[in-house]
Amino acid sequence: DDDGLIDADSSNYGKLRRQIESDDPDLVKLRIGHDDEYFPDDWDRFGKAIGINSHLKELRFLGLAATPFRRERVTKEDFEKFFRGLFQNRSIQKMSFVNCNLFAGEIIRILIPFFTGNHNFESLEISLCDLGRNGLRCLSVALSEFNSLKEFALSSFGSRTLQEVIKALSGHSRLRTLNLRENNIGRN
Repeated sequence: DDDGLIDADSSNYGKLRRQIESDDPDLVKLRIGHDDEYFPDDWDRFGKAIGINSHLKELRFLGLAATPFRRERVTKEDFEKFFRGLFQNRSIQKMSFVNCNLFAGEIIRILIPFFTGNHNFESLEISLCDLGRNGLRCLSVALSEFNSLKEFALSSFGSRTLQEVIKALSGHSRLRTLNLRENNIGRN
């Protein structure tokens, strides 16, 4: 649902940063990435501003991966700065990563304190991302340490690596929606 979704792009980044820093109640959904080539110049400040925002409910990351035609769009250091600032946020309920470089799961490892500290967090989607086997292990650890999750979607992975994730989800009594489409699960 894109109702109320605001894109972080070059035409509105200054205004957006002011909205985030002033804890604007109209800012409830934010997408970072999409088609724009512009990203925040100060990921640390951007993450800290979102960290103290009390109205933001949904955060989407879209297309933050390198392609053969473009250099790396966001570095691991950018993501680390951003997510370390984000830790104190308790309003975000939904986060999605679509076609993002999660640096073989390092970003998931960095996010574990956010996932475990935000008891309002209910929905996570990871699709077409570079997680790698270690990333899926970090995801399994994160999933096993918090139980507020109601919706979880994970796509474009194989059956062997999904076993740990599925096991970690078994303790989630609040989980209502599990989407594992487009995974090479097979018959086993």
